[in-house]
Order: sequence, then structure tokens, then C-alpha cells
Amino acid sequence: MLALALLGSLGASAADAAAGLKSTLGGGYSQDYSAIHRVRACDTASDGHPVYAQYQVNGSGSTKVVYDDNGANNGCENTGAYSNQIYRHRIAVEYAAWPDTYGAWRYPS
Repeated sequence: MLALALLGSLGASAADAAAGLKSTLGGGYSQDYSAIHRVRACDTASDGHPVYAQYQVNGSGSTKVVYDDNGANNGCENTGAYSNQIYRHRIAVEYAAWPDTYGAWRYPS
């Protein structure tokens, strides 16, 4: 209770307090949250290079993607909530004429 009161006084939300590991790179990051059942991709630079989070859900062998291409405007893009937890995620920066670059995989579960 004291921790939530302290967070409230610092302007942080309860959702931010429950946020997990970040994978960061250049102008963006991916982050798991909501008890590791969701992922967000956040573009933090208005540089013309969109970012996206690659992630895998426990029990699924496929890699999924959530894009944030608004150049640090209008917040982050979020996945829906999965019944299983997120196994891993990482941020990527997209370049039109060059290979994309990737942050480190984060394993929150």
C-alpha cells in the first residue's frame, strides 16, 4: 500500500508499477506488462524510423509483432491480453533501405 501511495505521489500509475522488463534500442523500447500477459512497443524518437516489438507467447512457437510507427507521438502500441504469459520480447527499429536493428531478447517469465 505504501508503495502504491508513493508511486501515486510521484505521478506513476499502477500499470507502470506492474510493468516488467524492457528491451531498448535507439529510439524505442518493448516492455512486458499486465502480469506478463501483454507487450507494448514504444517509438520514442521522431526520426522517421518506426519501431516494432517481436514477441512469443508461452505455448506458441510463432513470433508475433506489434508496431508503433507514429514517431514518439500518441503513446505506445499494445498487444491484446493473452491467456498465457509472454515468453520473450525484443524491440526492433525498421529501416527502409537497410536491415532492421534489434535490441536484446528479454525473458520475463
